[in-house]
Amino acid sequence: MSVSIEQAVAAVAALPRLQPPVRPGGLAALDDPAAPALAPAPQPSGSAATVGNSLVSFTSEVSPTHATELQYAVGFAQLHAVQTGGFDPLKDPLDYFKYVQNMLTNIGFVGQGYAFSDFSLATATVQLDQVVLQVLGGLLTADALAVATSAVKALEDSADSGGAPWTIFSSHSQSTNQGTFSLGTANETNGQVALKISAFQMTGAEETDKFLWASYSSTSLSIQYADTTLTLNDNLWNSPGVGDTVTSQMQALSAGYIAGLPPLKPA
Repeated sequence: MSVSIEQAVAAVAALPRLQPPVRPGGLAALDDPAAPALAPAPQPSGSAATVGNSLVSFTSEVSPTHATELQYAVGFAQLHAVQTGGFDPLKDPLDYFKYVQNMLTNIGFVGQGYAFSDFSLATATVQLDQVVLQVLGGLLTADALAVATSAVKALEDSADSGGAPWTIFSSHSQSTNQGTFSLGTANETNGQVALKISAFQMTGAEETDKFLWASYSSTSLSIQYADTTLTLNDNLWNSPGVGDTVTSQMQALSAGYIAGLPPLKPA
């Protein structure tokens, strides 16, 4: 699905202005005003950031400009899904992710929609991060998978230290015994950026401080997942009234909703 520049400008102009997202409890004390909120410049092992309930990783080929644009675009779509669409990602994940995907196609991305499938649990106990990496293993190239694996490990380190990236991610991903989150991996080839997003919905997982790394009984846990690939249309995004409008709003809202992870270690 793709839209024209005129359609994109009209779609963005018709949206209400975003309100500041609710800041996770305790985050104010963790934020460092002098620290960059977004992912660092590309590193040999890639980079990553949390954007609401998404962990987004970038291979070393993704330029700093594109990495920033991707974070703003994903955050913009997520916040509008909640504030404008009225979708609760925990109670209505399918419509939430459909709204996010549709919003992204309206502001400069070309791609298809989501279709959720059940994940078959083959062992008596499962750990969610291993399920996620198993799913990604069938979707990503070796290089992109290595970056995604390093990003998940960096997120675990953030969880262990109580850092802002994990505080943001967990507060937007889990409530009671259910959770919804997504992992995006971006790559850039000859200036063309592709973002693969895998979305996960789980029920039956007890709420814990570090739910991705807890062990669960497979008889009490249900997991669904979906994936889509979106390609950034630079010409559309760079048109006045599209990317610049998204950027101006998200720059004011990034603190407490977007946080870059430390440099990734090789997987």
